[in-house]
Amino acid sequence: MSTGVFRFSAILASAVLFALYARVELPWAWLGWIALIPWLATLDRERTTGAAVASGAAMSMAFTVGVFSWFAEAVARYTHAPLGVAYGLILVAAPLLQPQFMVFAAVRHRLAVRGASGLIASTAAACVWVGTEWIWPQPLGHTLGHGLLPFATFRQGADLAGAPGLTLVILIVNQQLLAAGTFKRNSGRRALVALTSALALLCALAGYGTLRLHQASTFTSGRTPLTAVLVQASLGDYDEIRDRAGTFAAVREILEAHMSLSRVALDRAAAVRPVELLVWPETVYPTTFGKPKSPAGAELDTEIVRFVEESAVPLLFGTYDRDAGGEYNAAVLITPTMRSSAARNIYRKRRLFPLTETVPSWLESPWLRTHLPWLGTWQPGAGPPLLTLRRTSGDLALAPLICLDAVSPELALDAARAGADLILTLSNDGWFAEGLGARLHLAVSTFRSIETRLPQLRATNSGITAVIDAGGAITAHANVGQSTIVTATIHPGQQRPTLMTRWGAWLGPATCFLAPLLWLLADRVRRRPRAISHPR
Repeated sequence: MSTGVFRFSAILASAVLFALYARVELPWAWLGWIALIPWLATLDRERTTGAAVASGAAMSMAFTVGVFSWFAEAVARYTHAPLGVAYGLILVAAPLLQPQFMVFAAVRHRLAVRGASGLIASTAAACVWVGTEWIWPQPLGHTLGHGLLPFATFRQGADLAGAPGLTLVILIVNQQLLAAGTFKRNSGRRALVALTSALALLCALAGYGTLRLHQASTFTSGRTPLTAVLVQASLGDYDEIRDRAGTFAAVREILEAHMSLSRVALDRAAAVRPVELLVWPETVYPTTFGKPKSPAGAELDTEIVRFVEESAVPLLFGTYDRDAGGEYNAAVLITPTMRSSAARNIYRKRRLFPLTETVPSWLESPWLRTHLPWLGTWQPGAGPPLLTLRRTSGDLALAPLICLDAVSPELALDAARAGADLILTLSNDGWFAEGLGARLHLAVSTFRSIETRLPQLRATNSGITAVIDAGGAITAHANVGQSTIVTATIHPGQQRPTLMTRWGAWLGPATCFLAPLLWLLADRVRRRPRAISHPR
């Protein structure tokens, strides 16, 4: 087989394995431990560092197409650009969005040229990968470790170092398994060492996870559980509704759909347990609440308040907010006594998606907005990190996260440190509900519960709405496209700090510090410089 054909086949094989792994479900999750091996095998045959970097760029493109093809389709739907143009954009941007492949490839190649091999060299290369992701985070917050979510034991390790910690283990195991399978017969001892180190890492991760699962009862407190209803009306394309019915009628239609489902849920639950919280998704009320822009807007505000008073259940929902600084994507918690007390809690989204939600000041211009009318105009919020839910059995501190907020560990960790009892995630996933997008977003959000050991209620407009416990198990959910309700009785968190809540996202800077030290150590312990063998 020629070098070019071998290289192409290996990169394609890894991309396919990653595409299956990204489904975040068993049995595909096992592929994470071997998905890199085909690419690593061809990477080790490259003659120069430049060729290794080129291989990394090719792998980043193949990975992007295999795992994030749904994003190209979402871009096409949102911007109304041709699908081919959207795919071309993500392909061209892949090396920029996924630079860890290229940096990892360069470091691994240089270590091999210098004769460094074994566990130390593998760990050094893995640290460079994780450090690169920390310095240059991916826009959607995804890392290889998220694919281990289906493993109840493996995922528990995220409370130590987050999903990047699992990525580090995946990278080392892949490299060591390749080493175990490629040493020559007279290097059987080295092959055994490589295999043993890979198995030891897997056993250590599984052992820690088993211990944490045995401690699961300590993750939640003995306080009275909360009964909540999450509404998923399966209204994904608000723009289509607006174009068809007009702005005012569209808002009313969306509200009525959620109110109708909520009434059904409350009637069903009344015979079992009183509902203490209703949750609607992000931007379910696509105008400013409490600060109407017109008499029609004030009328809709009144309808929402009246609905909450009649149901006698607090409501958390996604809306807009505004002040002198601009307009915000927000979540509002209103209570049945709001009219008399004006009591409400407002959270403003802090992580805005580039371009679609906000435009950096240096890029802002009338010309740009004329040619790209879909550009966002929101401002990032500044908190507060918690909202307070009053109830007779004891108040709860809610940590709201809106869509992209949930891909950032820091926001959930800040809320946990501030005393949060429960994470509440609101998202509008309608623009990428098809394909892997909704599933990956759910997986990333789930890790916020594992890292903080706080349960989570996640409400989306079109799926996947879910109830997540403090160990990362999805105890109830509504699939993409379902118009339904999810009722949950969930125990508030225990507020016992994890290593992540104490130290934050510590692994990124730690790997940047460790990588050069491990490079030097690998240099010192290498047996002798060796030339890389190449096929003839």
